[in-house]
Amino acid sequence: MGGQPGFLLESPSRIEGVKLKNGEEEVVLLAPLVVAADGRNSAIARMAGVEAKTSPNSRFAILAPMRNVALRRGETSQLGCK
Repeated sequence: MGGQPGFLLESPSRIEGVKLKNGEEEVVLLAPLVVAADGRNSAIARMAGVEAKTSPNSRFAILAPMRNVALRRGETSQLGCK
C-alpha cells in the first residue's frame, strides 16, 4: 500500500492513525502506534509537530569515480572489507 499522507487522525491523548491519498482514493489507517518512517524530512513528523534533532559532527566523505582499478576481491564493491 502506498500513498501520500493527507493528515493525522488524533485523539486528545495520542495520534491514532493517518489518512492517505492514493490518487482519487482516500485510505484511513488506524494503529496503536504510528511510526513516521518517511525519512529525515518526514511529512508525518512535521504534521505531528515533531522537530528533527541534528547534531554537528566532524565526519566527511569523499566520493570519486574510478575506472580500471584492480580490486583485491574480484569485481565487487570492497566497502567494509578488511
